[in-house]
Amino acid sequence: MSRWLETIRVEQGQFWHLQRHQKRIATTIRHHYPQAAIPSLAHSLQLPTDARKGLWKCRVLYDHAIRQVTFSPYQRQAMHRLAIVPAPELRYPWKAADRTALEALKVRYPQADDLLIIQNGWLTDSTIANIVLEIKGQYYTPQTPLLAGTMRATLLAKGQIRQAPLRIASLFEATRLWLINALRPLLPSLAIELTNPPSCKDGTLWIEIC
Repeated sequence: MSRWLETIRVEQGQFWHLQRHQKRIATTIRHHYPQAAIPSLAHSLQLPTDARKGLWKCRVLYDHAIRQVTFSPYQRQAMHRLAIVPAPELRYPWKAADRTALEALKVRYPQADDLLIIQNGWLTDSTIANIVLEIKGQYYTPQTPLLAGTMRATLLAKGQIRQAPLRIASLFEATRLWLINALRPLLPSLAIELTNPPSCKDGTLWIEIC
């Protein structure tokens, strides 16, 4: 049986965007298990004492019911090199716990901290996040994501970012890039400065992060 995953940001004891995570759980269960009752996420989350301070990651594993909830201190992954790679057959429409296809793609580029995935010439996502580009002072996210994340949905609803058809060429126009997900907001401190344009090495385009 397939299992699905929600990853929730917990900061100073507060869960971020809980309603959006609940909505995605409901959508996933209704699609895969149409006869199942929708579990209440809020009633399933018991915050440990340690998680009342600082930044934590809450991981919710479920199928037609919530199976496991764990909490761990969040350590943001450092980004030094991004590879821009084609993956035309890759599909990830649901936030599945099984990330085999994504991890198999990443293994092919061991020098990369993450990948920017291209399909049919269009920019989609990274392996861990949705993408936001700053171009001429405006903030754009690809209109063709592999998985429409909760942080992306929140920023779109607030009008802080806009969907746009983005190609590889858009990376040459952009001045900053963000990898956003439930744990990575659109903050200036998390911006990747695109000081140098992508460069080609051994047939792959790379972004070197200073």
